[in-house]
Amino acid sequence: MQKFIIAVLVIGSLAIGGYVVSLGMDNSTSNANSVVESGHSGLFTSVEELVHDWGDINISGGDVSKTFTLTNSEDEPLMLRGAMTSCMCTTAEFTLSDGSKSGAFGMHGGPEWTHLVQPGESFDVEVVFDPMAHGPEATGPITRTVNIISKPDLKAKGVQYTRIDVSGDVLSEADYQSQYES
Repeated sequence: MQKFIIAVLVIGSLAIGGYVVSLGMDNSTSNANSVVESGHSGLFTSVEELVHDWGDINISGGDVSKTFTLTNSEDEPLMLRGAMTSCMCTTAEFTLSDGSKSGAFGMHGGPEWTHLVQPGESFDVEVVFDPMAHGPEATGPITRTVNIISKPDLKAKGVQYTRIDVSGDVLSEADYQSQYES
């Protein structure tokens, strides 16, 4: 009986694993999901590197942020679908060329929102890190990732993730003051 249960669990795990893997697969290579490495924007271009280091961050000093400007350099419109962050302490919000905002996206997604970015159109992505999100003892180096979700159009099956990396070193209030406010 024990061998039967183990066999069922193994077969079930393989079946579920195969199904999960197949969800992200596409029969054509041109529509396959892809992750673009930091510093490269994939479908969007940026005049600056998509990596930022805040350096030392005072845990009691409030949120820190960095705004990145991205542009659709393609010949066709691109569908911007939102963002997902690597941790709950980090959010991303889009500001469009007309000044409208998307609402904040985090680790678990965000509002249902899309925007068709026209060729040559730019938009801003503000990345915000809350150093107190993990509590007053959560000091030390951090690295967080923001994946911007886009696709060529609403009918396309695959999506592309443009990756932004941010980092810093969270210091206690006392350590920060002794280093910078002496």
